[in-house]
Amino acid sequence: MTFGDSNLLRVTKQFKTKLSDSQKKVFDKENLQENFRILSFMSCIIFVLELLVFFIPSSVFDYRRIILYFLCSSIVLIPFIIVIHKTITTIYTKKILIAAYLVQYLYIASLMYLGIALAVGSQGYIDYVHMYVIVIASVMSFITFNFIERTIILSLSYLCFVVLLYAYQPNRDVLSILIINTFVTNVIAWFFSYMKYIGARGNFLDKVQLEKIAQCDSMTMLYNHEATLAKLENEMAKANANKTPLSIVMIDIDNFKEINDSKGHVAGDMTIKELARVILSATTVNDTIGRYGGDEFIIILSGANTEKARAVTSAIMAGAAKCSISVTLSAGISEYKGENLSDYVKLVDKKLYKAKELGKNRYIDCLN
Repeated sequence: MTFGDSNLLRVTKQFKTKLSDSQKKVFDKENLQENFRILSFMSCIIFVLELLVFFIPSSVFDYRRIILYFLCSSIVLIPFIIVIHKTITTIYTKKILIAAYLVQYLYIASLMYLGIALAVGSQGYIDYVHMYVIVIASVMSFITFNFIERTIILSLSYLCFVVLLYAYQPNRDVLSILIINTFVTNVIAWFFSYMKYIGARGNFLDKVQLEKIAQCDSMTMLYNHEATLAKLENEMAKANANKTPLSIVMIDIDNFKEINDSKGHVAGDMTIKELARVILSATTVNDTIGRYGGDEFIIILSGANTEKARAVTSAIMAGAAKCSISVTLSAGISEYKGENLSDYVKLVDKKLYKAKELGKNRYIDCLN
């Protein structure tokens, strides 16, 4: 398989991959942030260029009134674009979101007005249709739109252009050619926008995949040490905010060194993988399982009190006894009582080692 073939397969797989609701929200947020980064730069450049054009006299077609309207709208909108660009990266409330979309669409509407007005108003004097073409090509090439956005923007702009063209272009042969040519241009612009969206989506999925790899333990495909602690911190914050129970279980394989010494490291690795599958089967999709290090695992049980954590731990211990290499486990159980992250982990760790001291093959949920 060549690099081109593998790259095509990657793009095809990404195209078929559906974003989850949470991923789509992040993707839309990042797209909007990127759009405003581009708009904050592009709007200022276009304003300066149109301001220069405004002062260039024309004896054929007086376009300055059209440009003046655009400059006035830019003077109003550009400060909002800059403020939203600086704000949206740190603050993403519903009000900011509504304001951002409103300002984005208003500025794009002003650009479309500029292109359409110059193209239509110049009919009978000089051919400025290329201004409309330049505007739609620029907007669709630089700004990322989803299917609905790009379809509505291009359809409305084309509809306005055609309706006004009938009023300003007396030659019906020229009218027909312009309608056909601009329709083709709009279709091409739609596909430009589509490819930009697919590229942005692919880059987002690549980033998500890299983040997953960075958080993943390569042997068990569970969360690694750092990712597990980050997840635990998030769950603690949720438990505090929602006043819901939270428990964690720290599990360690008893006498794991003996398995490595007597049966080899391959057998030890197989035991760790099997135990990971046992833990997954005993927990739910709402729980988080991580390999804390070596033969130690942490299980974050969202919404679970101590009693529920005991039941899960017992099921895991029973499953471990049925592995290819039967093993016993020691575990510490701790229900969250408002501790900070470090103290909470230390507490469950103490319970685990208390279980070891008392003879292993047991769990401890209280140090008293």
